[in-house]
Amino acid sequence: MWRRCAFRIMGVKGFIFGCFFILPDAEKRGALCRRLFENGIPFTEDKRGRLFIPSRCRKNAEAICTELGCSISECVNLPRIIYLNKRKYGVFAALAVCLFIFLFSMGRVWDIRVLGADETVEKALLDVLSEQGVAEGIRFSSFDLSKTENTLKAACPSAAWVNLHRRGTVLYLNVLEKEGEGDESGVPLANIVASEDCVVVEVSPDRGVARVKVGDAVRAGELLISAVHTDGTLSGAAGRVLGRVSGSVYAVCKAEETSVTSKKCGVASVRINFFNFSFNIFKNYRNFANECDIIEETKQLYLPGRISLPFSVTTERVYATEQVQIHRSETDAVRIASVRLKQALSEILPLGELESLRTVGAWTEEGYLLTAEYVQIRDVSMSVPISLRGEK
Repeated sequence: MWRRCAFRIMGVKGFIFGCFFILPDAEKRGALCRRLFENGIPFTEDKRGRLFIPSRCRKNAEAICTELGCSISECVNLPRIIYLNKRKYGVFAALAVCLFIFLFSMGRVWDIRVLGADETVEKALLDVLSEQGVAEGIRFSSFDLSKTENTLKAACPSAAWVNLHRRGTVLYLNVLEKEGEGDESGVPLANIVASEDCVVVEVSPDRGVARVKVGDAVRAGELLISAVHTDGTLSGAAGRVLGRVSGSVYAVCKAEETSVTSKKCGVASVRINFFNFSFNIFKNYRNFANECDIIEETKQLYLPGRISLPFSVTTERVYATEQVQIHRSETDAVRIASVRLKQALSEILPLGELESLRTVGAWTEEGYLLTAEYVQIRDVSMSVPISLRGEK
């Protein structure tokens, strides 16, 4: 306990070079302090009345303590603590590993963060950095920030401004993207055609000439809005055409089905990744079946506050597929077919307004079949580019 107190009072210098303390009686305290002061011996007093003195003054302090009859403690310093704990090899091994990691990582890039760019631009910038050899684990002194900025600007035209700067062991890449520029050549040449069979209920052309009217029945691929005007000029076609579409979806559930499931067989290997280095900490030499699938998962390690570390763990897990025969009652088959039909309808409902829906169910050779017949109003316009003769 007193060693921790000595470190707090004497500081790092006293802890390295050593110190000791004297705990005098109340009647001898005044005389002891006076003699220490007269002999130029520095001391510091703690809350418990102990006088801490540097080790270099021990010889003179011992002579004074002998005269006054005061007890003196042993000297403590960092070399002595190491000597007393010399058989605790695990502690020194941990200290050596920590020192190695500190010296190795000091001045290196631990993480690269891109700010102000979307995923596409971010990936392009990181690919360019990787081509230039700038990645986690590289020393900051091995590349020039200004030259790397110029390379990024030339390789990524969508970035109007790029700035690289260092903060600790993190390389920050600030990006300002170019604003979208309008197409000066005008509207692309295209016709609007029907995407499926329907009855037209609304035609709203923004550009071009409408070739159908409300109430017309059209087939898939039929022209709805033309890019060519009656006088032969071209403007491109754009707009919206709503059509009444009839269709059906179905779902079936068999009383007996074969289900394929995945079962975890074990872990094939576990690797620790440190910068560009990787080493196995676990390897399973068991022979798995040929039908097994190996799924690899990499987990990045973070400090509190989502500060990434240069460590990640890669785990390879083995999964085997097996077929299970399922037997269902008629009630369960009807219920499962209903659930599957709802899932099929959930893909259609967002397409437009549902006018009518009729559901029919029956037992067939395949199982219980549920059919939903629907009428829906939805956008049936599809843009089809056209090219002029002579264009490539």
